[in-house]
Amino acid sequence: MYASVWYKYAAMNDKNLIAEVRSVMESIGNVAGQGAVYHSPDASLPSVNDEVCAFCSYCLRHKDVSPYCRYACQSAAMQTLTSGEAHFQRCWAGLLSVSVAIAPAGEYRGGISLGGFLAEGEDAGIQELVSQRLAAIPRVDNAPFLARLGSLREIAPSALRGLGHFL
Repeated sequence: MYASVWYKYAAMNDKNLIAEVRSVMESIGNVAGQGAVYHSPDASLPSVNDEVCAFCSYCLRHKDVSPYCRYACQSAAMQTLTSGEAHFQRCWAGLLSVSVAIAPAGEYRGGISLGGFLAEGEDAGIQELVSQRLAAIPRVDNAPFLARLGSLREIAPSALRGLGHFL
């Protein structure tokens, strides 16, 4: 739905692009009830909508973990440039997400990711999986991350595909 919108903003300045990205992210929150994160190509802080779960919000604010979030989004968004479709993947923490590139006139300007989802029935093993992933990152205390796992939503494969089509 929104992928074609980006091409008409090719001549817009960064301020207008950022305003449009925020508008789209708020629409995602209002229509889909889902958190959305925008990562620009530079190393600036990500923009988020109000529906981002507590787990993802904590990850995005953590100085040692946020680069992994950024890499997952940027990598997935770059995949959409070649495929022309939303990209589905598991983030660094093992959670499901769907991403698209922001590329007016084919110029990469960042990516939007929706996620922090659990596959249906995945609740039981997620704590162990996240603990294993966090163990690979130096200087990270698992407890604050694990305490926020309850904020994650389960999603059916068909619903995740629906979000991809929405994007």
